[in-house]
Amino acid sequence: MDLDNLIAQMGETLAAPITAQRMAFVVLVNALHAKGLIDRSDIAGQLEATARAMPPEVISPESISKHLYAIAEAIRTSTTQVERNSIQ
Repeated sequence: MDLDNLIAQMGETLAAPITAQRMAFVVLVNALHAKGLIDRSDIAGQLEATARAMPPEVISPESISKHLYAIAEAIRTSTTQVERNSIQ
């Protein structure tokens, strides 16, 4: 197997499912926010607080924190379908 195929296979096996889960979580937060059940800013803040309080005994705490911050940012900057419709 050549390197390009290996990289593509790794992307499908590792990166795609992780990215899909992140996107699904953001969609879920937006749906609950649109229904008034949660405040997405609060969820983003809680993720950031978790990232700051990551115990050092956790494997790869810096990497996990980095990803939690990225998810929090995705939640903050995303828009719901209702918000997109009102902009148009």
